[in-house]
Amino acid sequence: LGSVFQMPGMPPRPEHATKPKSPKKVCYTKGTEVRMADGSWKPVETIALFEEVMLGGMVIGRGEALSDNAFRYKGQIVTGSHAVFSDEGRFSRVEDTAGAEPFDIGRDGWITVYPLVTTNHLMVLRTHISADFAETDTSVDQLPDQRLGELNADRDRLECLDWIVSEGTIFGNDPVPARGSLSAYQELVAGEGWKPVPAA
Repeated sequence: LGSVFQMPGMPPRPEHATKPKSPKKVCYTKGTEVRMADGSWKPVETIALFEEVMLGGMVIGRGEALSDNAFRYKGQIVTGSHAVFSDEGRFSRVEDTAGAEPFDIGRDGWITVYPLVTTNHLMVLRTHISADFAETDTSVDQLPDQRLGELNADRDRLECLDWIVSEGTIFGNDPVPARGSLSAYQELVAGEGWKPVPAA
C-alpha cells in the first residue's frame, strides 16, 4: 500500500525509515529550468559542477535532498525558506512573499529538491531570480536572518537586479550579454540604451 503514495521516480522508502528532519534552506524540484551563462536553459537536476549559470557564475556545489517544506512561487515548486528576489526589489523567503502558496506534496510527506551553490550565489529561473543554496560566502557561520540581511545590504546590487527583472530579457529565450555575469550587467546598468546582443 505504501507504493500507492510513492512520488514518481522516487525509490521505495526502506521499511525502517522514518520521516527525516527536512533542511529548511534547499532548492527547486526536478525539471525547474535554470538559465546558463551561455543563454541556454537546463533542468536544475542536470547541471554539473564547473558549469556556469547566469549571474551566479560557476557551480561549485550540487546535490539532492528531501524536503517537507514546498511552496509554489511564480510557477516554480521551491522550498518555503528559499531566498528569492521578490517583487519588492529585495530578497525574501518564499514563504513570506505575496502569492506564494503551500504545495501539497502528498501523503508520503517529502519531495526531492536539487540544491546548487554558485560563486555569486545567484540563479535565474524562468520567472524570477533566486539566491542559491548557500546564499552568502559566510553562510556556515550565519543564521537565516543574517544571511537574508547580507543579501539585502548591497543596495547597488539590489538596484542592478531590479533593473534586470524589469527589463525582462533574462527570463526569455532572447540573447543576453556575453557570459551573463553580474558584473557585465552592472556595467550595462551604468550605460544607456542597452539592447540584447544580436543572435549569431
